[in-house]
Amino acid sequence: MEKYSVYILFKNGRDMQFETVENPLDIEPIQINGIDMVITKDKYVVNLLAAERIEVVEIGNGLVDVLTAK
Repeated sequence: MEKYSVYILFKNGRDMQFETVENPLDIEPIQINGIDMVITKDKYVVNLLAAERIEVVEIGNGLVDVLTAK
């Protein structure tokens, strides 16, 4: 089973890092109060509107994807 290390830099300057069993960039966002959110199987919740940059690394295989705000 793959594991992913996720690093998120938020627009307010804060950051967050966690490991999960699925790539959060492959998850279909859901709308909660009009905001696009991603919820992983590990129960991590990411507000995509607040994220400046999201980096996903597959542990053992390297960088998978980077998402930057426009």
